[in-house]
Amino acid sequence: MELYAKAQEIEMEEAVYIPVRVIENLAAISKNVDGFRISAAGYLELNDVVIK
Repeated sequence: MELYAKAQEIEMEEAVYIPVRVIENLAAISKNVDGFRISAAGYLELNDVVIK
């Protein structure tokens, strides 16, 4: 069991660090723009955009 605990300790010390980020999208639009959306995944959805 001591060997297993040591293996876990080494794994935690040498594990690859993967940063987790939260990207926030902000958008400003005009009254002359319709159909603009930001998807739940953060993509700008421009397929239905209409400029009046």
